[in-house]
Amino acid sequence: MEGVLGYVLSGATTRIATFQLVEEAEKYLREGMFVIIEDKENRFIGYVVGIRKYHEFYEEGDIWSEAIRKRRKLPEGIAREYAVADVEILGILSERGLKSSDKPPSPGAPVLQLDLKSIKLLYGFDPNLSPPEMITIGHLYGYSENLPIFLNLKNITMHMAILGVTGSGKSNTVGVIIEELGKKRMLSKNFTTIPIIVIDANGDYIDFYEDPSLVPAYDSVIRYIFHGSMIFNRFLEGQEYVTAKSELKPIYLDLNDLSPYELAYLIINFYHGGKIEGAELQISYLSIILSRLEAIANLIPQATTREGIDFNKVFGNKDAYLALRNMLITATRVRGSREAVEIRRILGIHGIHTTTLQAIIRALDVFSEKIVETYRLIPPSRDQATISKKNLFGILNPLKPKLAILDFSADGATGVSLDVKQIVIYYITKILFEIFVEAKTKGRKMIGLLIVEEAQNYAPNLKFYPIRLHLARDVLATIATQGRKFGLSLLLVTQRPSYVDPVIMSMVNTFIIHRVAPADISFLDKVTGGLQKHLRSRLVLMERGLAIVLGQMSLFSYPLLAQIRRRIRHISGAVEFI
Repeated sequence: MEGVLGYVLSGATTRIATFQLVEEAEKYLREGMFVIIEDKENRFIGYVVGIRKYHEFYEEGDIWSEAIRKRRKLPEGIAREYAVADVEILGILSERGLKSSDKPPSPGAPVLQLDLKSIKLLYGFDPNLSPPEMITIGHLYGYSENLPIFLNLKNITMHMAILGVTGSGKSNTVGVIIEELGKKRMLSKNFTTIPIIVIDANGDYIDFYEDPSLVPAYDSVIRYIFHGSMIFNRFLEGQEYVTAKSELKPIYLDLNDLSPYELAYLIINFYHGGKIEGAELQISYLSIILSRLEAIANLIPQATTREGIDFNKVFGNKDAYLALRNMLITATRVRGSREAVEIRRILGIHGIHTTTLQAIIRALDVFSEKIVETYRLIPPSRDQATISKKNLFGILNPLKPKLAILDFSADGATGVSLDVKQIVIYYITKILFEIFVEAKTKGRKMIGLLIVEEAQNYAPNLKFYPIRLHLARDVLATIATQGRKFGLSLLLVTQRPSYVDPVIMSMVNTFIIHRVAPADISFLDKVTGGLQKHLRSRLVLMERGLAIVLGQMSLFSYPLLAQIRRRIRHISGAVEFI
């Protein structure tokens, strides 16, 4: 029979079958390949999970042991030599798709290669004519591009994770997904494609900014950099150029988009380095002070606009900040000072202890010195902000979506500490979630993808990775648990999945797993619901570009071994030796 790979041996069950390979099949059959078992009544489909070779002259303790020991040549062509393969049975192919198998295949049933009809039944459509909600990131390991690996964008809000050690191919996989989304001219009548905001840790996606034609579906590609960074200075010197569809912007935040409590939480948290136990009163009182500034606008006229207090001017305008600071210093002088009592009354902090108020002043000073003056994250007015609710809403426009890259690499964030980057991520995640909640409330359809590289730095598992400041972790947890209801999706990228908050990882429903560290295997077993033995053994040995794909975005309910395609263009961070 043409295309026969082998024949089923005795002992098959509804879950697993073993077959002996014919000689021709021994040359090309690989683990992870799909096969058809042509039984009398049913056509079973399964994939190869293990291959074993046997030779009767090379058995432990057989009659040829001494000959092998003496390096004697054994007779050829007379020994029994064969190979067997184990197949995990996925189900029975029918015209309606795949259904569960309720009885095992018979011994002697031929095992065949996949044919075109079976492929269409397996996918549910012709792979060469895929629906618009599908993107392809590579092909099944052991096959050509005729058997592509699809991701179903309808399930993207169930969240994704791309995992693997350095050099395993994570950034290439993320880049492929961005490329595929960037080719979608009309995902549906409501969406051109899915808008993306990516936290780029190492400058791996700057290609899209330098050549937006790689992602034509995006209205523009915005590269955000820190004020004073290497790229910022190159741009000022006229050495950095943008194209017609790319934009280069410094990171300037609009504090007015945060509530008084959120702003107070950010300032006190930054001052204490994340250790806010015992500082709750400082957050509470600073929140009250910030919410009462409207009442004393006449005392800091430099921060007042027609709309009221501009918090960017409060902190970004030196005179306005000094006016606020002097007011609070005056409020610390309670004894014999009517002015101090009056300021406390107006601000609603008449019961505050002087030491608490002094700690708040120190926290404001640190925020002003580092965040405002050193890193220039807060411009002198909200009109100069480049990242705000208004700007983010523009990026997320469903019919004119943008690709926004926050360049946190050494070029785009030269000398910027992780604590300062935390503030940017805290701000963006807070505003993003608020935008999507408001859109849902108003019946507006929105969808967006937030890609977070080095996810362990922003959503750490403090048991294994106790970093100093983790402002964004709780917000990312909220997005992970609730974002799917509003259309906001996470794609977490990390080399150490066990270092990422387990609550957040437990909300991920699609995994693309490259080579990982042995210490992460047991953690992956938990968050994925358990991986088969043959896949677990591969995880620490897979070559670059090979990955296990499983979860809601996959077309199949079982893990696939995938060869991820190479990006169209990718400038790596390799060192050039002259």
